[in-house]
Amino acid sequence: MIDAILRDQLVSVIISGNQENFPVRFGEFADKVTSVCSAPEDWTVNSAELIKLKSTLELYKMTYTGVSDAVIHIIGVTVTFIHEIRDYFSNLHSPFTSDYGIMRHKADTDQGSVLPKSSSAECAEIELIESIEFIHGCAFKLFPRLSKSRVREKVNDFLGTNITDRQMHNNFANIKSRQNGDHAQFMKRWYTSFNEELVIKSRISDDRRSVKS
Repeated sequence: MIDAILRDQLVSVIISGNQENFPVRFGEFADKVTSVCSAPEDWTVNSAELIKLKSTLELYKMTYTGVSDAVIHIIGVTVTFIHEIRDYFSNLHSPFTSDYGIMRHKADTDQGSVLPKSSSAECAEIELIESIEFIHGCAFKLFPRLSKSRVREKVNDFLGTNITDRQMHNNFANIKSRQNGDHAQFMKRWYTSFNEELVIKSRISDDRRSVKS
């Protein structure tokens, strides 16, 4: 991981002192680190690698003279992000953070081993990007204590899809970069159309009741 992240464009522009597109570079860097850290089976190694990267950036800031204020700022933001992302995934991936965490981890593991497969080969009529929105929506609202990978497996089983971790993270980056403010477009359309259907059915029920009375 460390070699791939050190070759990242954000790290390159920090080391070179180039101040071009820091916000964009940081967003790409954050998505890459988050994607890499999402694999619980690799967390021990990745956590240690993040510490090395954090130390590398801090050492650079201390060692090199004449570093611009912009570079110092982005190093500070990046180091803070690395610290927070390590804390987040340490809590997420560790089964020993608390008694509740132990119980939840065991329940998740047990449930994963006996999760029933779909009884039908029928797949939902849903596009890839829409299924990615649905996965992240479920992770945010329905299963906030499960890893995204675990939620992805649940949604794949439910929808009959075969979304991979790579697809989930890459497409989520595209969703976040939408420019019109409606990032969760599928979720918004889904709510709107479902609500309109409910309104129609409610009116029909009201009309039937008024006729009977």
